[in-house]
Amino acid sequence: MIVCIGKSCGSGGHEIGELLAKQLGYAYYDQKTLESAASREIFENTPAEKDTLYAQSSEDVLSEIGEAYEAGRTQFLAKNSVVLQAAANGNCVIDMNCADYVLREASLEYISIFITAPFEDRVERKKEELGKDSVQTMTFIKKENLRREHYYNYITGGSWGEPSNYDICVNSTARGIEKTAEMICGMVEKL
Repeated sequence: MIVCIGKSCGSGGHEIGELLAKQLGYAYYDQKTLESAASREIFENTPAEKDTLYAQSSEDVLSEIGEAYEAGRTQFLAKNSVVLQAAANGNCVIDMNCADYVLREASLEYISIFITAPFEDRVERKKEELGKDSVQTMTFIKKENLRREHYYNYITGGSWGEPSNYDICVNSTARGIEKTAEMICGMVEKL
């Protein structure tokens, strides 16, 4: 079984994903690990880039925009490849935005989970992790969630965090991190 985790920033979704994988005895792949593998794949399969410091004309600007678009597209395709490789390895928890979309497009079986929590709880949890004050943390969470939302919506055509896009939506504050992971584990084991 492949379990995809989507999450709002500060919800504890990363920790829940790790605990879930451990409880199920599954491999765990998070955003950082998958992006690192995707970057290696891009690096190994991309010719050396030209060094451009300043655009000299509007044609150069358009060319740079095209290159940035192509780089983003290349990175997404590399992430797709890495997610599919992880899924091919067997039972796993994949904690990466849009992993559900990649697996759906590949017609693979998976369960999709979205983890969230009330904003105030997410701020408190993330504040400790970042070591920042409440205002800085609120700003960080809002920007990060906006980034995740735009990326998910752009790639999938769906709506990030919309319950109808996921099999299970969970409020991690209701039971805490450990019990939320146990609850999801019980659900996955019954499938």
